Amino acid sequence: MDATGDSGRNTSLVLGADGFARISYVYTTNFDLKFARCTNVDCTTKTTTDVDTTTAVEEISSVAIGPDGLARVSYDDDGNDDLKFVRCLDETCSAAQQQADVGQSFRPTVSSPLMRLDLYLKKVGAPADAIIRVISDVNGHPGDSGGDVLATGTLSTASVGASYSWIPISLSANPTLTANTPYWVVIDSAVNAGNYFSWGLDTTDLYLDGTGEWSPNWTDNEANPWSAAGGDFNFKIYLGGTNTRIEAMTIGSPSSGTGRANAFVDTSVHGSACPNQYCIVDNPARAEMPISAGVIQDWQEEAAAGGTCTEPQCDASGNLTLTNEGSNLLGPIKIPGNLTVSNNTQLILTGTVWVAGDINLSNNCEVSLDPGYGSSSGILLASGTISVSNNCLFGGSGDPDSYLLLLTDKTDHNGNVMEISNNASGVIYYAANGKLHFSNNARAKEAIGYGIVMDNNVVVEYESGLADVNFSSGPGASFDISSWEEF
Repeated sequence: MDATGDSGRNTSLVLGADGFARISYVYTTNFDLKFARCTNVDCTTKTTTDVDTTTAVEEISSVAIGPDGLARVSYDDDGNDDLKFVRCLDETCSAAQQQADVGQSFRPTVSSPLMRLDLYLKKVGAPADAIIRVISDVNGHPGDSGGDVLATGTLSTASVGASYSWIPISLSANPTLTANTPYWVVIDSAVNAGNYFSWGLDTTDLYLDGTGEWSPNWTDNEANPWSAAGGDFNFKIYLGGTNTRIEAMTIGSPSSGTGRANAFVDTSVHGSACPNQYCIVDNPARAEMPISAGVIQDWQEEAAAGGTCTEPQCDASGNLTLTNEGSNLLGPIKIPGNLTVSNNTQLILTGTVWVAGDINLSNNCEVSLDPGYGSSSGILLASGTISVSNNCLFGGSGDPDSYLLLLTDKTDHNGNVMEISNNASGVIYYAANGKLHFSNNARAKEAIGYGIVMDNNVVVEYESGLADVNFSSGPGASFDISSWEEF
C-alpha cells in the first residue's frame, strides 16, 4: 500500500463511516507520522498524508474516528518522550495542523481610509473572542512588531453562526492605505481543538494581489515562520470617508445628553439647538450590527427543525391567524406564510418561531415567552415586514433578565421594514437591513436598525443590563448569544 522507504511501522487501523479503512503509521526512514484514507474496500485507491514531519515519531500510533466522522490520532514524540495528539479537520487529515493565527494579504487599488472589513466565517463550538489586526507587510509576511499594526477589531464569538456568513468587523482606527501597497488582515486566536473559527478558503488562489498564510504566533516571525494556507481567505474591504448626520432630533434633556456626528441639522442637544458644546462634530467609529446573518440562519434552521406549520393549524397558503382565541402556545416552528395575532389574543413562545412572510401584531395582543426560558431571552423572527400597533404588549419569561427579540432580516435600505405604533411596548426590535419606524407614543426596550425613524412622542429607553442579554432557542436551549453590545 505504501512502499516509500521504511514505511508501515506501528500501524493502527479503524473503519470510517463509509466502511473503508483509515490507517495511521510511521515512516521510519524520516520518523514521520503518516495517515492513509482508503477509498475502496481493499485500499487499492487511497490518499496518504504526511501528518507530522517535525516530530521524531517511532514507538506509538493509534487512530480513532470522532463523532464528526474525522480521525483522531495519538502518537509519540520519541525525541522528547512526549505524547502528542492530532484532530484531523478533513477526511484526509491534510488540515491537521492547528492554525492559531491566520492572515490574508491584499493590495488596495486606490489610496483611501480603510473603513470596514467583512470576513467569511463560521464557528465550531464556542470559541473565545479573537482579535482582528490590519498589519503592514514586512518581507512578504505580516510584520511582527506593535508598530506594524495599523488597526484592530474584535471578532465576537456571539456574532458568528454555525454556518458561513459575512461577519462585519469594526476597527479601532481608519488608517489611510496606499494604493498598490501590500497589507494583511490577521485573525489572532487561541488554539482549541473543539472550539474554533473557520475562515472560508478559496483553494484556487486566483486573487493575484494577495494570498492566505498561517502562523503559530504572529508576534515572532523568526521563531514562528508563516506558512502558505493553500489559497485565499474570503474577505471584503471598504475604503472611503464617512458622512454621519443627525437630523431633526432632540437628544437628552436640559441637563444631560451629547451627540457626535459629522453634521447636525435641525437638532437640539442638552437642551439647546446645535451648534453648542454638546453637539460634537466628530468622525465616530463605525459600529457593526451585533447579530450576523449566520446567527440568524442558525435561528431559522432551529425553528424549522421543530416542524413547518400546515393545515389545519395554518391555512392552505401557510398563513397562521390567531384572533379572539385566548391563549396559544407556539414554537419551535416555521410558518411558511404570514403570522397575524390580534384582538386580545395571547401568544406564548415555547421555542424560536420563524415566519417566512410578514408578522402583524395588533389590537391588545400579548406576546411573551414560556416560563421555561428562565433568565434567557427568545426570538420571533420574520423574513418579511413586521407591523406592531394598537397597544400590543410583550414580555419575557417572567424573569427580569428575560426579553423577547422581534427581528426581521428583510433587506430594504430605503423603506420601513418594521412599523411600531400606538403604545406597543416591552420588546427589543432588530432590523439590520432596513428602517424601523416608531410613531404615536410607541416605546421600546431597545431598537437596532439600519435606520430608525421616530416621530410623535416616541421614546426608546435603553435598559440597564441589555448588554448581557442571553438569547436562547427555548427551554433546553441548544444555542445562545452570550453577549450583546450597545453602541
